[in-house]
Amino acid sequence: MEFICPVLGEGDERDFIAIGHAENFKIAVFTDLDMYHEGCKYLGVSGYEPIKVSDKLFKDLAKKDDEFTGIIVNIHNEKKIINKEELERL
Repeated sequence: MEFICPVLGEGDERDFIAIGHAENFKIAVFTDLDMYHEGCKYLGVSGYEPIKVSDKLFKDLAKKDDEFTGIIVNIHNEKKIINKEELERL
């Protein structure tokens, strides 16, 4: 499964949009480019680049980062939360 994520930076220095606190955060993801554009407008962010990201990245993050608690899919309308336990089972 792939998602569209807004990022700043390149390579290993990419910054995603994180929602929450440093000790408990979720990453905003979108199902397609239309949702990405609507979501960025909703969040009031600009200057981010859309990239395709595999769910494997989030599965790995769920295993390695105690502070990461999941992803929020289409935050502007669907607001579906997939927590880290669900990610590990995908």
